[in-house]
Amino acid sequence: MREGAAHRSEGRETRRWTMNETGIDRLLIITYVDHGKDANQRTHHLVDYFKHRCREVVVVYRGGPVPRSKRSELLGLARCRLLWSASENVRILRVEPPLNYTYGLGMKLLGYEGVDTSVQRGIRGLVGKILRRAGGLRHWVAPLAVWLGTALEVPGRFDVCISEGPWETCLGYVLRRLGRVRLLIYEDVDFLGGLGSTLYDRATHALEVFCGKQADMTIAAGNLLAQLRERQTGRRPIVVHNGVDYRAFVRAQKREPHPPTLIYTGMISDWSALDVAIAALPRIRQSVSGIRLFIVGTGISRHEEWLRQLARDMGVEHEVSFFGRKPYHELPLYLRQADIGLANFRLTPFRKYAFPLKVIEYMAAGLPVIGTKESETADIITRYRCGTAIDCSPEALAESVVDLLSDSAKYRRMAASASEASAAFDWERVLAQEYWHITRALTHRGLRRI
Repeated sequence: MREGAAHRSEGRETRRWTMNETGIDRLLIITYVDHGKDANQRTHHLVDYFKHRCREVVVVYRGGPVPRSKRSELLGLARCRLLWSASENVRILRVEPPLNYTYGLGMKLLGYEGVDTSVQRGIRGLVGKILRRAGGLRHWVAPLAVWLGTALEVPGRFDVCISEGPWETCLGYVLRRLGRVRLLIYEDVDFLGGLGSTLYDRATHALEVFCGKQADMTIAAGNLLAQLRERQTGRRPIVVHNGVDYRAFVRAQKREPHPPTLIYTGMISDWSALDVAIAALPRIRQSVSGIRLFIVGTGISRHEEWLRQLARDMGVEHEVSFFGRKPYHELPLYLRQADIGLANFRLTPFRKYAFPLKVIEYMAAGLPVIGTKESETADIITRYRCGTAIDCSPEALAESVVDLLSDSAKYRRMAASASEASAAFDWERVLAQEYWHITRALTHRGLRRI
């Protein structure tokens, strides 16, 4: 089903490539990130930056499940919804793929929302397994839906295609082969092939290597990720780091009076190692009176409930506060009540190469950062001397926290280094580098007819 066809842009006719005075006329951004849900992703900042430098920006993204009636979710099992929205010179196409609601709808129909069906028996367990497998098919169906939606709803030619994710870059590659894209940029922000070992994960990894070889330019978000891609493809990506809204987060340096506080912002998941932070609190409490932990974010409800129970079991339920998901502009309000930012996650292949936005946000707020050794986070901490890199264990975390909070001179030195270094990561400055590389590549390629 297609909706919003009236928003199609003109441009099916054959024409010469033209560049406006800034270098880019039409820009296409394709991403796997749910652009309508997550308000603080790299893609959002790309759009905000480039819309002032292009005549038109078109964004295509996969939309995740949203709360709907059971009837709508049933229809959504076999329907692909294409929804347009527009603001100024930015047009956004949300693609809701088939099977989007498979798992959640099945749990609703069974009356087992929030329960792990792996422990169920009989017909309930059987249906749960079937639904779980059907939900896994969504990973394969979603890229095809994005490809179909782009083919049907996004006509014309583009000077530049910035694609975030390997499946999305494959679409950009096809569009370039068809003569609809002039310059293809692989925006490589995560090692997505490192998320697991399923067939889909292995296919994703193979496509990451393919895209790194076929794109006109690969832009990696971190140094370790760039080194990995160079080993895999023989081509050195351009490194353009993630950034921060510096003016918003630097305000958090005006601290409110508060007890010693650790803070974690972002996704609540197993890899976030918040159980390690909770388990470290009793040890920290022996040396630091009044210590508390702020958790600002959300994730799988079962995992969050398990963390709450762990806090009760450890006797620190009053020291741990769960605030849930907060708007991006409210994060500084919580950071100004904290002393140390936590990025001490489990060292999975995916997390090792990640450049967490939270780290730069902590730094801009003037917080020393505790991260995990042998990761991109550790590279940032070491490079800018703004915290400590440790093993992911309660003992190591407790020792690091006590050391920082008991040595005021060391704490002030790291806080000052964090604040000073973060200014270079302001999104305007970071994306100006990306814009320069792209327009330079366009200029070198020259105007040509297709």
